Amino acid sequence: MLLWLLVIPTVGVAFSDVVVDALMVERGQPLGLTGRLQSVQWAAIYAATVLTGSVGGWLSEHDRQAWGFLICSVATAVSFVLAVVWVREEPRESSAETAGEAAAALGRAVRTPAVLTAAAFLFLWNFNPFSSSFQYIYMVRDLGLSEQFYGHTMSLFAAAAMLASLAYGFYCRRVPFGWLIHWSILAGVLSTLAYWCLAGKLSAVLVTVVSGLTYMTGSLIQLDLAARVCPPRAAGTVFAVLMSVSNLGIVLSTWIGGLWYDQLRAGWGERAAFNTLVAIGAALTAGCWLLVPWLRSEDGSC
Repeated sequence: MLLWLLVIPTVGVAFSDVVVDALMVERGQPLGLTGRLQSVQWAAIYAATVLTGSVGGWLSEHDRQAWGFLICSVATAVSFVLAVVWVREEPRESSAETAGEAAAALGRAVRTPAVLTAAAFLFLWNFNPFSSSFQYIYMVRDLGLSEQFYGHTMSLFAAAAMLASLAYGFYCRRVPFGWLIHWSILAGVLSTLAYWCLAGKLSAVLVTVVSGLTYMTGSLIQLDLAARVCPPRAAGTVFAVLMSVSNLGIVLSTWIGGLWYDQLRAGWGERAAFNTLVAIGAALTAGCWLLVPWLRSEDGSC
């Protein structure tokens, strides 16, 4: 019952995320501001996560999950009021284009070499069997750290990610995007390899800060890449398709990583299983360098 009830808010969150991203791409792409708008979006998201990490840890520590659902519902209601009262959209002329013509145009846009290459790049970058799910399992169950401490590390991660988001807004227009692509891959590798040093509370704090800075830097560059390659006519929809590809990579890698972790843990122990997933995740992210030549040749900004 809980699983089915969670499907409803999950669909709502995904829907609102797509709408906000579509607005960002449609308004930001003509002005070349997709990077800075992404910076603002994610800085706001992680500013909220700074608070929710520690609060969520306390709620989990004291078995107050129901309070967490209540807080989420109230926050969502507030965002609904904000949207109704303050969000205004300029009237648009009705289009004579039929649904079939729109679908055909979208199909052509999605099949362009630039979009296909970007989709493959985003899928591989996000296909990382090492995920936050295993961080939680390893830290709480295997290392014996408390739920509250894990919540604090999530807040610390969010604070580092927020700083990375704000920084990206300053340098994204000043650094050649080809360099940023290489840095995004390196940042993804480093954000995963940092967890190789995870062994206790002190190392968890240091690893979390490094991972938050590097992971968010790499993620923002990937999101900016997706926004830049979208054809203007269908920018919002194509961006949503690219984000779906990214999410597919995350979901599949988490499922596969879970299978691998159980098997490796049974044969080698917790530490070896954890480090093996870290190494596999870093290697798969490094594989994105194989796609850079095609990305460079199809996307003029790279």
